[in-house]
Amino acid sequence: MSLPVTHILLVGNSPDRLDVLTEHLTAITGLQVILSSFDGWPEAYGGIGKKGDKVLIIMDLTHYNEALIPFIRSLTELTGESRRVALHFYESPTLVDRLVNAGLDGYIHSDPDRKDLKELLEGVMYGKTVVRMNKK
Repeated sequence: MSLPVTHILLVGNSPDRLDVLTEHLTAITGLQVILSSFDGWPEAYGGIGKKGDKVLIIMDLTHYNEALIPFIRSLTELTGESRRVALHFYESPTLVDRLVNAGLDGYIHSDPDRKDLKELLEGVMYGKTVVRMNKK
């Protein structure tokens, strides 16, 4: 299957979580996953995003300690046509809607299983906005 993205940039600050997410993302997409901290993402993106490649940016926001809305707006301005997904622990549809309105193409609860992550990615990579809230 040909995917509409050529790279995945996984941004986060927890090495253990990034390892697990990388394993899931590689198994789901077969694409190489490029890792970055929040401080280093512009350089990491610049290394792949300026080549005209379609980049899927996945942010693990569970350990991000700054204001989310300004960060997502800034990232959206800098990454243009790339697709953006966040993992976070918000359960309020109102809060999640604010993140989507700031520029996310997808949102999923902070500890998705591979099936939920695959469904989200399939929609987002093909142009849909997908939100998967925490299962109770």
